[in-house]
Amino acid sequence: MSKTNIPAKVVDIIKELGMTRDETLWDCHGTWVMYHKALEKIAAHKGVTFDDPKIIHSDMALKSVVVLVTGRMDKRSEWSFGEATPANNKNAYPFAMSEKRAKDRVILKLVGLHGDVYSDTEIDKQGQDDIKARVTKKKPLIEVTTTEEIKTEDPPKDQEKKDPAPVTLEEKIEMTQQDRLDIWETWANRQIDEFQKKPTQSALLSWVQGHIRKDLGALKEIDTRLYNQVNEAYSRRLNEIIEKQEG
Repeated sequence: MSKTNIPAKVVDIIKELGMTRDETLWDCHGTWVMYHKALEKIAAHKGVTFDDPKIIHSDMALKSVVVLVTGRMDKRSEWSFGEATPANNKNAYPFAMSEKRAKDRVILKLVGLHGDVYSDTEIDKQGQDDIKARVTKKKPLIEVTTTEEIKTEDPPKDQEKKDPAPVTLEEKIEMTQQDRLDIWETWANRQIDEFQKKPTQSALLSWVQGHIRKDLGALKEIDTRLYNQVNEAYSRRLNEIIEKQEG
């Protein structure tokens, strides 16, 4: 299945809700991401109910929370964990975020969309803002000028009511590719900054292997230059830690 196409079962549910694609989900560099509000509407439409959430782990000093949520639809039940830590959540409400993540995962499992789309709660707030700003960004058809730049003379009569030229398919494709590269560059810079916060070899390795390994593999296929920058930053930080320990 090509990730550039919306899976048929996702399209069917969107139609059931009477919503548009833009109201429901967006394409995050090849992966379809569904809004939390849309998932709540799906749950209500399908009659999904939830048991009381169970707190598996909580450490407010570390802002680390793990919640277990069980949901039911007809005679089926599904459960899932929701995790919120400073490594994957930048807002001030880890309990709320972990519950939302767990519920969204359960909803996707119950309605058969798990693996086809992901919830926007899987992405931290900063990441959501970056992606939404870039993926939904559109090139203006007419350049906006300041009041000082506006000419007072009337345009020629044959141009008065002409519509601006439409954006070509080639331009749209080019914008999409550039937006995706911009998203990856933001992600790469964030990882380079994150490496500097790791005080030990184990913390650094845990971050790379446990949090960004799959994304690094994807980045290597998409943009070798950015991948090399991240890899070199990792090597530099590892050498700094080793030299500090030996010194």
